[in-house]
Amino acid sequence: MAIASATACEVWDARTWERIHQFEVHVTSVYAVQFSPVGSLLASASEDNTVRLWDFHVPESPCQAHFVTGVALSRLGTIIANSSHDGIIEVWTVESNKLVWTLHYECYNMSSPAMVISPDDSFLAVCQCSNADIRIYDFRSGQLYATLKGTAGYSITSALFCSDNTQVVVWISSWGNYYIELRDLGSPTCRVWKSDASAHHVALSPQNNLVAWVGHYCFGLLDAVSGKEVVAQYLKWSLKFLAWAADGTRLLTSDGYDKVLFWDVALAKSSNQVHLLFQCDTSHYTTSLSFLNSHRSILTDHGLFPIPLQHRPPCAADNLVPPSPETLLRLRDDGWIWWVGAGRGERRVCWLPPACRPLYPDFNTNIIISWEIIVLVTDSGRLVVLILKEWF
Repeated sequence: MAIASATACEVWDARTWERIHQFEVHVTSVYAVQFSPVGSLLASASEDNTVRLWDFHVPESPCQAHFVTGVALSRLGTIIANSSHDGIIEVWTVESNKLVWTLHYECYNMSSPAMVISPDDSFLAVCQCSNADIRIYDFRSGQLYATLKGTAGYSITSALFCSDNTQVVVWISSWGNYYIELRDLGSPTCRVWKSDASAHHVALSPQNNLVAWVGHYCFGLLDAVSGKEVVAQYLKWSLKFLAWAADGTRLLTSDGYDKVLFWDVALAKSSNQVHLLFQCDTSHYTTSLSFLNSHRSILTDHGLFPIPLQHRPPCAADNLVPPSPETLLRLRDDGWIWWVGAGRGERRVCWLPPACRPLYPDFNTNIIISWEIIVLVTDSGRLVVLILKEWF
């Protein structure tokens, strides 16, 4: 006898009433199960829009030790940090899959901490969402380097390091209220500044002079030194993602759906204004965006979009310069991984079945894409690492 039980399906012996099998891979509730005519297969249908077939003759995989809930990848793509629901953070080498060190953290309601690795791979910041403290660890040894004390009752959404690793920008929430603050690693109790910006995502300019933030129906810029508001721009829709040009004169923002806005922020500090140069309609969900082809194109989940010549940042290459040889990987919502290069077009690399990717990708939380590596956390808590450099 087969039954549906929450997100699992179970097979029981009708004579002894012992459970024979339990399959737990669906993301949402299972609402139908059906045996094949000969009884060797079981089909399960779920609200996650998938139908799965289970073969009773194939041994079940043993349960993994930890249910992975979050992941971080070093900028050089050599080391992975992953957190699990039981309060364990593990750090691994990518190539050799060797465990470097492990630490335990206080786990609140099975919540996953935000993890951020410093630009030079020296530190790992761990931000527990139900605890306002930020713990900074030496990324090579796992030893605690500093604890940045927070305010009780506030939860940290995420954080990012400044390029010199001496300061950390954090964005915090409490009962629907958000704010951003700059913390100094050299003085755990010292808050350099605090802003009441309602931020859902934050990015520091390459020059470390501006902090860009996006939130509900608005985005803004803060002076990175003083924390004072430079610009607050209100829109008709919410923004979720952003990316800086290398010279800090242009900014990309996305609503997460099909709109990418291209902003001129070159004179923002002196004029307290930003200018919308153009809007790019991608016709697809846009959960990642960046500049490519020497700042002559915008790269999203679904390909390249050219930047009009008159709107390109000053650091962009001239049209007489050949297309950039750089390439990037992108995972699209249909499960296909694409290899995208300005000079060599786009091509499919491989397809990931639903069990090997999250149903709702959240960049830098359950999916990270580097130049040659894709790291994913599946909805069943498995860590998937794809090293694709040999494919190119």
